[in-house]
Amino acid sequence: MSDAFFARSDASPEVEDPNKTHTVAELGSPAERRMTVNPHLPVINEPKHGLLAILRSFPNESQREVITKMEAIWTEIGLSDAEREKRLKVFENIISQELSAILEKAYESQASYRRSLEDRVARYLQEIRTAEDLLNIQPSQEFLEAESGAEVFRREYILRARCNELLALRAEREKALEVMVLANEKYSRALGRPTFPLHHHNLRLRTENLEALQTVNAELEVQYTFLSNGMIGLRKELEELAFMLKEPLSGINWELLTEANIKFIKDRTSHLEQLKAERIATGKEVLQRIYHLCRRVELKSELLDAHPELESQLFDPEVLVQLTEERNRLEQLTKENLHAVTMHLRERICAMYEKTYASQSEKESFPGFESEEFTEALLDIHEAELNRLEEKLDTNRALYELLDEHLKLLHEKVEFEEKECDPKVMQNRGGILLKVQNEKKKVVAKISKVLADLNVVIEKNMTDCKPEMLVWDLPVSAFLQQRQQEMEKEKSDSVKDRRVKDQGSGVKRGKTQKETPTVKRLKNENLKTATGSGLKIKAVVHRTVDRANESSSSLVKPQSSVAQPASTAVQPSSSTLTKIGPVRQRLNFDASTGSGVVNKAVSRLGTPKSTAGTVSTPKTAGKK
Repeated sequence: MSDAFFARSDASPEVEDPNKTHTVAELGSPAERRMTVNPHLPVINEPKHGLLAILRSFPNESQREVITKMEAIWTEIGLSDAEREKRLKVFENIISQELSAILEKAYESQASYRRSLEDRVARYLQEIRTAEDLLNIQPSQEFLEAESGAEVFRREYILRARCNELLALRAEREKALEVMVLANEKYSRALGRPTFPLHHHNLRLRTENLEALQTVNAELEVQYTFLSNGMIGLRKELEELAFMLKEPLSGINWELLTEANIKFIKDRTSHLEQLKAERIATGKEVLQRIYHLCRRVELKSELLDAHPELESQLFDPEVLVQLTEERNRLEQLTKENLHAVTMHLRERICAMYEKTYASQSEKESFPGFESEEFTEALLDIHEAELNRLEEKLDTNRALYELLDEHLKLLHEKVEFEEKECDPKVMQNRGGILLKVQNEKKKVVAKISKVLADLNVVIEKNMTDCKPEMLVWDLPVSAFLQQRQQEMEKEKSDSVKDRRVKDQGSGVKRGKTQKETPTVKRLKNENLKTATGSGLKIKAVVHRTVDRANESSSSLVKPQSSVAQPASTAVQPSSSTLTKIGPVRQRLNFDASTGSGVVNKAVSRLGTPKSTAGTVSTPKTAGKK
């Protein structure tokens, strides 16, 4: 490329050697190239900005490298200067055309950009006016300045920012409006009221409309909150009742807070409460029937024993079904067990007759014992009679307890009186008899105390103006006299029976005496040993007597000897032998009194005074 492309048209011509060639590296920058071409030309300040500065910044390093390679090729091929200039001219034309086309396109692009800016400014102005009118906002001072200014680019920037600001505010208000409209629809629908009117849709975002809607929503919200809290309580109560009763809930709009809907929910709650009360009443009746059947037929409810919590769940329909089935089962068992239960009640009634001292007329007045048809009505009659007797026993318990104690003490007194007449007790007057008499005195004292307590009970009954106490249809005093007479009669009868028994035992004893001599029997029964100071006495009595059936009045003198110590031997005296006759007459051959007879015989025989030891008589003797 020649320097003519860079030289100014007004530069003074200067003859240059045509054969001289310059490389791009030698030329340097455009200023250097101009200085090289014509050092006498004045230096022109190149623009540092703009399109010209861009054009003068070419060629760059990569472009210079390409140019250097092209010139090197021309040099290698020996291209002439004319041909080189020709080629450079072609390049100059091409570059000029291309640059012109590029600049034309750039110009058209910038003109289009200007038109687009103007269009955007107009559109922004329209949108801003619409938004400000919709939002009821006065235009700002900056907008007024931008509207009257001539710089389109600045106006577009300001208007675009203002438009974005208004669009954001509009979007914010639309969002707030949407929330308030939804809330208004919710409150109005729940309270059964019309929604807030928005007839001027294009003016809906104005501040006054939003404030009016907000005020209405605030009033509706207060009412909605109050009714909603009440609805929460109603809903909780109704759902709990429905869950307990296992009743479905359908056709209820919990979001509707109108008076009609609230009344409907309250009526539904009242209906379920009434249903619960009815079920509980029915369950209690069934439960009482079960308890009644279990008590009267003495059975156990397997269902209630296994699940005692069912008593508190009577409102549950499934529990009612289970209890009804259990009641039916017990009803069937009751029919099967009425006979056994009725007979058991009769036994208890008889026992209560004894405890309450019922008279024969009172027993005969109860008709339940005569019926043999065991029905539930008969069972009720027996239960009523048993309850009456139990009440009577509770009312007069003190009297009956004293009468029982009196009878017990009378029997003890008779028992001690019989012991006093017992021969075993009579022979030991200082020991057993004394104890028996002391115990008898205690019993007599207790009887006196019981009689005094009975008088107190009778007087208290008279003081309280109650009916006279009767025992076996007799006053208490007459009953006690009758009891005393019966005890005396029983005592006399017992004595007679004992005498008859003793007579029978005497006949039997006589037959035994025929076979065994008296002295020999005495010898076998009463041979005893006594110890004293190391001495042993052995008494052997030999006597010959007639048979027991013979009335022998005399005794053959027996040969007897008493074993003494080796130093002495004592013979019985004649006076001792003469005493044997009366002893024989006093003998009692009853086995129970044999020991007493032996003791008397030995004491009558006596022992010599010279005997060192004493003979101890046994207190009891064994039977033959």
